[in-house]
Amino acid sequence: MPQQSPLDIPELLDRCIDLFGRSEVDIYLDAPDLVACCLVARLWVHPAQSRLFRAPTHTNPNLAFLSSVMEKFCAALLPSPHLLQNVRLLRLDHSALRPHCLELLCRQSFTRVENLTIRVENDSQTAPTPDTFPRPSTLPALRTCLWTS
Repeated sequence: MPQQSPLDIPELLDRCIDLFGRSEVDIYLDAPDLVACCLVARLWVHPAQSRLFRAPTHTNPNLAFLSSVMEKFCAALLPSPHLLQNVRLLRLDHSALRPHCLELLCRQSFTRVENLTIRVENDSQTAPTPDTFPRPSTLPALRTCLWTS
C-alpha cells in the first residue's frame, strides 16, 4: 500500500501554498512561485490558482505594467472562465485597459468579488460611464465599491 504524503492532506497543502501567496501588497511578487505550485500536481492547482487570481489587478502604479497584467488576465479568462470564482479584489483602471479587455471584463460574472475599484479619467473622450461596468447589485459578495476619476 503506497504511503500518503502529508501534502495530500488539503489543510496542510493550503497552509504550504499560503507561504508562497502571502504578499497582500503585490501579488506579482508571488506569481512565479504560485505558477510553479500549479505545475507540481493536480491536487495543487486549485489552491494555487485561488491565490494567484485573488487580486489579478491589485494596486500597482505603473500603468504599462498593469495594462500587461490585464491583457494576460483577459487572455487567461477566455479558455478558463472558472478562474473568475477566485477573484476577490478587482481594480479596473480605464487608462490601463484596452477596449476589448474592458468589454470582456464587463461581460463576466464576478460573483465572488468583495472589493471593486473603478478608475476613469474624466478628460478622456473614450471614458466609459458607470453603466459600462458591472452593477453592484449583480455582485452578491460585494462589500466595497469605489468609483474614482
